[in-house]
Amino acid sequence: MGAYVAFLRGINVGGHRKIKMADLKQVHESMEHWNVATLLQSGNIVFECSETDRQKMIQDIATEYEKRLGLHTDVLVRSGTELGEIVRECPFPFSPNREPRFLHVVLLSGLPSSDAVRNLLMYDGPEEKQISEDAMYVYYTEGSGRSKFNLPFIEKTLAVRATSRNWNTVTKIVELAATY
Repeated sequence: MGAYVAFLRGINVGGHRKIKMADLKQVHESMEHWNVATLLQSGNIVFECSETDRQKMIQDIATEYEKRLGLHTDVLVRSGTELGEIVRECPFPFSPNREPRFLHVVLLSGLPSSDAVRNLLMYDGPEEKQISEDAMYVYYTEGSGRSKFNLPFIEKTLAVRATSRNWNTVTKIVELAATY
């Protein structure tokens, strides 16, 4: 069966929409998910469950968050195997001049149109970027803090919802999911 990871968008960022990870864990356990673990405070929940229909899983999780915590947020789910593939397929080799902390993985809620992808990749900024199916790699050569190539811009251009995690977080999640 393997692990799944739920990624929540926009919680505990800059002191806004504060949610305790213990509360998220409790919601998943009440949904009969097992081996539930959270990682960091940014809404990363690793779990196992018997549900295999991803859209139903996402809908059920979002419904329970709203019902039990009053939390309305986007939920994206990937399997541990899928996340492992995202890490293995990283198009950006690391070197002393390319630090992992500047690389972000943007998970997309669906497959964007080819026109939308083309428009996004035409963005003329210092960021290096590549899209692979429903994930995107962005290397922020000057850091992500002030970049105009941010999540709202990506979502608007691709016409999909998204959430982003830095490379170090993604690799920690993959390591945790691999223990299941």
